[in-house]
Amino acid sequence: MARTLREDVRPIEIRLLGAVAALRGDKPLELTGSKPLATLSLLALRAGQRVTPDELVEGIWDGGAPEHARHAMHVFVSTLRRVLGPETIATYKGGGYELTIEPANVDALRFSTLVKESLGLPPEAAVATLRQALDLWRGPALAGVVPTPMLSACAADLEEQRLEALERCLAVELELGRDGPVVGELAALVAAEPLRERSRALLMLALYRCGRQADALACYRDGRRLLVEQLGIEPQRELRELEQAILRQDPALAAPEGDGSANGHRPRFDANVVATAVALGESWASSLRDRDEGAFAALDADAHLIDQAMETAIALDDREHALRLIGAVWFYWIVRGLQQRANTWCRQAVELSGNAAPLVEARGLVGASEIARACGDYRHSAMLKEEALRLNEELGDGPSVAALLADLAHLWVRLDDLCAAEAYAMRAVELRRNDNTNLGGVAHALLALGEVKEHQGNLAVATLHYQDAIEVARELGLEGEAAFVRARLLGRVARKKGDYHQAFGTYRRALLDSLPLRDAGTVAMATQGLGWVAAERGDKAGAVRCYASVSGEQWQCALDPEERQQFAADLDWLRQSVDPTLFEAAWNIGLESPPFEIGVSEMSSAV
Repeated sequence: MARTLREDVRPIEIRLLGAVAALRGDKPLELTGSKPLATLSLLALRAGQRVTPDELVEGIWDGGAPEHARHAMHVFVSTLRRVLGPETIATYKGGGYELTIEPANVDALRFSTLVKESLGLPPEAAVATLRQALDLWRGPALAGVVPTPMLSACAADLEEQRLEALERCLAVELELGRDGPVVGELAALVAAEPLRERSRALLMLALYRCGRQADALACYRDGRRLLVEQLGIEPQRELRELEQAILRQDPALAAPEGDGSANGHRPRFDANVVATAVALGESWASSLRDRDEGAFAALDADAHLIDQAMETAIALDDREHALRLIGAVWFYWIVRGLQQRANTWCRQAVELSGNAAPLVEARGLVGASEIARACGDYRHSAMLKEEALRLNEELGDGPSVAALLADLAHLWVRLDDLCAAEAYAMRAVELRRNDNTNLGGVAHALLALGEVKEHQGNLAVATLHYQDAIEVARELGLEGEAAFVRARLLGRVARKKGDYHQAFGTYRRALLDSLPLRDAGTVAMATQGLGWVAAERGDKAGAVRCYASVSGEQWQCALDPEERQQFAADLDWLRQSVDPTLFEAAWNIGLESPPFEIGVSEMSSAV
């Protein structure tokens, strides 16, 4: 009991720099639903200050608040009090609420404080403080909340603060002579924000100091072309003057004397770490794709080694090993819900100089594309896949070409070009039928064609393709892959048809087969599907319990963006249609029963 009391008095921490979340100590508090999260965000951004009811309503409902908006807002605040503790939100007599936690316990406010503290510090201390601030970021600000104009403006302001802090940090590191280590980070920043001239200037300078004058000038030309084509303007004087200084090799551009660190030596990175991690990843790569439990356990045990190796390969400008590691472990990152962090590494890796061996290049680009897809950046994913397709066509690798065609079909479905998607899918099916010795490849092509047919509205044909793919996966002993198709494709079609009888069997079997692998994304989708079935059968309390059990960050981070949106929409509907007292009781029961800690039969009994 004493241990529980000590945990209860640990301070609440609110995270806004990424998926919105609340924690007590290291333990996440179960809070979900886009509107309750929006309420928390609005209060947390002004922790220690009064927020009026009108401000909350405007921030939550985008100016189109329903008649019951104020009542619903009070319900959201009550939910927050239940989760965070009644003492954390004060009520003003004249109306309004205040989040009473220390501003330092809100990551967005802590970030702003650290950035201000870095001003005027010596260079080494300034970099350390800015890195501490930037390390607070876990993804796009205010992720998971309803994007009302007020919250979108807040998120955009936070993102601008992040970019300015990162630019200042990298500029100071250049002052310290750390040219090589920051090139990859600057390249990723410019790729993400190509119209920011300050970032481009820093990258040009870093490239020049690394002996890459031609790359520095190409960087300027690319930036000028984008500014002219997209904005109709020329670069500002700072960027133009920097280009001229690079052309004449101005001595003023040279790195400062010294070596870029406090002890007189540049940071050293152990290439042996990279080689060890690559060997580890490549030895388990095929087993990971087969969803082998042992493979995932092996990489779980050395996850820190893989992280360190990616950072080191990027710092050493080692494109070959960075792409080899991405090509080996990308599926591990996705299944474990680590795609957001991996996406930063992938973007940096593909911008590294030189060229890897064609096969390494192709596999690395495929891995980076899959990570981008899992993060919802479908256009970037498609661009990487197209380049991988070209490389595999040159290598004459027919099976890989067919696989990439199927992948591109899925991506063009996401990009709302069903004509292109169908063309890719048909090419994939044709290649696979000409070589039907690879049953897994046949299933992959069928899935692509099935998704095209689903989005064209031909649900019957889509169902047949998905079922055929499941049968192939089962013949190959890939029950985890079959579970993925059931939970995330076939079940979705059953929902669209309103066939909760078929949906129940589909989702329940998917849950049975995905639990042993601890595949968080598939388990979450199967559980959410069972919740939908429960609601369709009239058991809304059971539905709430199912949704609550997979509402935590570990589950939501493993879902695709569209799946998270569907989860939030389902939950909003349940909140509006279930009595608040019943909802809260069922929600609390679900929070105490996450799928990895209860038996399958107990989870299935929810419906």
